[in-house]
Amino acid sequence: MKILRLATISDINLLQFWDTQEHIINCHNDTHDQIELDWSEEINNPIPEIQNYIIQHKNEAIGVVQIQDIFNEPYQYWSSWSGFAPNIYAIDIWIGNVDYLNKGFGTKAMLEAIRICFEDKKAKCIVVDPLATNLKAINFYKKLGFEFLYNHSFEDDYCSILMLQLN
Repeated sequence: MKILRLATISDINLLQFWDTQEHIINCHNDTHDQIELDWSEEINNPIPEIQNYIIQHKNEAIGVVQIQDIFNEPYQYWSSWSGFAPNIYAIDIWIGNVDYLNKGFGTKAMLEAIRICFEDKKAKCIVVDPLATNLKAINFYKKLGFEFLYNHSFEDDYCSILMLQLN
């Protein structure tokens, strides 16, 4: 059963609200600053190399997954990483509604996102970059089969890079 759907204009206010939530801010950057993602721009003027999906449970939006083609997306966030190459995708995930944390929805959403990357997009591998201090997220990714590579600084954030490859 699908748990992801593409984000639409009607999701913008909810996405902006989630970005103000403490549990999202604390996992997003080392400085714990307000998130500065312009959801209106992301949704109204989509970039083909970045897809935003809403995590749904019983028709309720509970979180978001972002899948990025790291080599071709215009922001080049991953370009400082030594593994930067074509056919690698990055996934970001967050559960916006705290009532749905630690209930398996993140796992279901990640499994669907992983399938999208490997089957639909023909990814060579998938990377994630939780903050190095976010041990809960790192363990979450490891349980899904991601392997820790090393820590790396992206702009102001010190992150752990984990990778998932098909065998």
